[in-house]
Amino acid sequence: MLPNLEYTHKELVSMASSWLWRNHSIVITEMASVGYEEPDAIGFDGVCTTLVECKATRQDFLSDRNKEWRQPHAENNALGTYRYYLVPAGMVAPEEVPETWGLLYATPNHVKRVREAVAFPGKTDYKREMLLLTSAIRRIGQTRPVGVSVKCYTIETKNTATIGIRPKEEK
Repeated sequence: MLPNLEYTHKELVSMASSWLWRNHSIVITEMASVGYEEPDAIGFDGVCTTLVECKATRQDFLSDRNKEWRQPHAENNALGTYRYYLVPAGMVAPEEVPETWGLLYATPNHVKRVREAVAFPGKTDYKREMLLLTSAIRRIGQTRPVGVSVKCYTIETKNTATIGIRPKEEK
C-alpha cells in the first residue's frame, strides 16, 4: 500500500473530471439526479457512461460501498456502464472495491488506474442518465443559478448540426 495522501472531496471531484475528459465528450460533476444517486462525476462518450465516486476518507468509502446501487448484481438501476472509486493513494486496497468496480488512486501528479472497471452486469438506469444529460444541456445559455457552473466551448468544424435549448417553463 502507498502512503495515504489527503485530498478534499472537491479536489478529488476536480481530478475525476480531468480524468474523464480524456475519453469522454461530456462530463458532469455533482449534479443531483432526481432523488437517487448523485454522481460525483459521470462521463458520456456516446456509447456508454463512466461513473466516478470520490471518497476522501476511509469511513466514507466503507459506508458508500454498502449502498444498494453499489452492489455488483443487484437490479438497482444505478448509473454508469463503468464505475470507479477515486480515493487518495493507498487508502483502499483493490480487493475492498465491489467486484465490477475499478479503482483510481489520486497522487500528487495524476490519477492512477489501479484496477480496471468491468461493464456493469445489472441494469444501468439509462433514463436517469438521460435526465442528467438533458438537465445539463438545458442550463446552457441560461442565467446560471448560484452554485452552478456551465462551461460552453465552440469548436469550428464543417458540420452544420445545431442544438436548440428551450428553458424549462416556470410554474
